Amino acid sequence: MSFKLIARFEPLRRVLYSLAAWRVEEKIVEISSHLKPGDRVLDVGAGNCVPSQTLQKRGYDVVPLDLRNLSFIDEIEPVIYDGEAIPF
Repeated sequence: MSFKLIARFEPLRRVLYSLAAWRVEEKIVEISSHLKPGDRVLDVGAGNCVPSQTLQKRGYDVVPLDLRNLSFIDEIEPVIYDGEAIPF
């Protein structure tokens, strides 16, 4: 994909990231009571990896796992697997 085409979609990417981050905050509230600082979290079906990023920022050791890399976060790449056998 050309740089011009990628640059054209950057504003949309920022909007989608903002919406995802807002929604993730609601999800994190639901699960945080079950986690202790430093816990290791397997994010199955990591999708855009925004939940993984949020959990990492809060000090958890996160391993994102998915069928393909759909990450919005350049620094986070999920472990890719076939959907049947978790590779751990």
